[in-house]
Amino acid sequence: MLQQTGRDAALTQWLCDLAERGRPGALARAADLLQHAGRADEAVTWLVPLAQAGYLGAELLVAEILEESGCLDEAITWYRQAAQSGYPSARSALTRLSATSAQSAP
Repeated sequence: MLQQTGRDAALTQWLCDLAERGRPGALARAADLLQHAGRADEAVTWLVPLAQAGYLGAELLVAEILEESGCLDEAITWYRQAAQSGYPSARSALTRLSATSAQSAP
């Protein structure tokens, strides 16, 4: 509801503050809002330390944001890490991106 009333910046800041105090779930939500606000670089900046620290799902979120931003090589790297962490959707994404890369190669 806050997002709908134009308070998404305040909500994002509040979620980032929660994340800094040890609430990684809040950070994932903040990253989602940042991405949808056209601030994917900032979302990735917040999520990478979480992914590196082993928070569940952060690797996959980083990969998805990078893919949607067109950074496919980086996305593949993160999808590989997420797949190694046991995410079937990451394996599917790797297969899909590999097929896309093969089709676009000369």
